[in-house]
Amino acid sequence: MKAIFQLTLIIIILIGLHCCKYDCPAFPESETIWIPHKKGNILKYYSDSDTIDFEVIENFKSGPSDFKGFLIMDYECDFEGYYMTSVNENGLMIKERITAFTGMQVDFSEFDNFEFSLYLGNTETDDCKVNYYADTIINTLDINDVFKVQKKTLTSDNRIDWFIKANGKGVIQFHDIMTDKIWTKIID
Repeated sequence: MKAIFQLTLIIIILIGLHCCKYDCPAFPESETIWIPHKKGNILKYYSDSDTIDFEVIENFKSGPSDFKGFLIMDYECDFEGYYMTSVNENGLMIKERITAFTGMQVDFSEFDNFEFSLYLGNTETDDCKVNYYADTIINTLDINDVFKVQKKTLTSDNRIDWFIKANGKGVIQFHDIMTDKIWTKIID
């Protein structure tokens, strides 16, 4: 009798594990304004009379997905979208990634990583200070939805101490500590 009860319980658990299908939507098109570049794009930046280029070598947006789970299950769907450039002649790259769970992540190298929320305005974490501007002017160009993200503590491995990111434009400016240059995106 005990064996039948245990077998029945195991069968109920196995059925419960796979009885419900949960659907997760694709990367929301409304979020593509934060990762605006596609494979093959060339991002150009200038500082004084110098210019540097970054070639976008990869971009990705998650598609819809589904999984099976318990009948009563609290779950949230994650999505992901990003673009990534090759490493340029200065040893830097740009990767901008957005997910539902972690928010916005911007990387310039293995050691230059920034993470922040696009929806909390002015914030501060253990690592970064974020200032949001509804609009600003950079080199006579009026730009909306702008974030300036600055590292609070630097290590000897860090090269980038702050950057500015804008809606529909990506990273539009950053400061390279090693060269003490501010690089500004050439926006057509």
